[in-house]
Amino acid sequence: MKDCRLPAYSIKKIPVLNRCREDSGNVIVEGSKLLALKKEVFMPSMLVTLRRSKTEMWVVNGKSQEKVIPQGMCVAFAEPFCPDCIDTISETSRVPTEISETKQSFEFLMMISPDLDANQKLMLVDVLQEYSEAFKESKNVTAQITV
Repeated sequence: MKDCRLPAYSIKKIPVLNRCREDSGNVIVEGSKLLALKKEVFMPSMLVTLRRSKTEMWVVNGKSQEKVIPQGMCVAFAEPFCPDCIDTISETSRVPTEISETKQSFEFLMMISPDLDANQKLMLVDVLQEYSEAFKESKNVTAQITV
């Protein structure tokens, strides 16, 4: 493998080599913290298939200048894939609702007076969330809640 150049603000697949595993198969890889700290290049955790110890992985350069990953630098750590150990999110999961509630909490917080202390803000957000159907946002120039 040779040095990999990543243009500014880019997402790119790069070829990688695993020197520890000679066999082929599925592995879960996690991006190296050193790569993130030293090079400011990030890699999501992912499931990849090694073929003769080689594969390609996605990397992200979120900076305004080109980054170079030198040949031989450790970019990730691999563990054998065990299908029995992977959890899935079922369709009945509560995650989308929680995300929606978090977004709604944030929207309510933006409308609350900065004069309230943190505890008062949380209490008000809880009430607004609980009775959110009773309120509607008006389309006036200033953000207001009307009953």
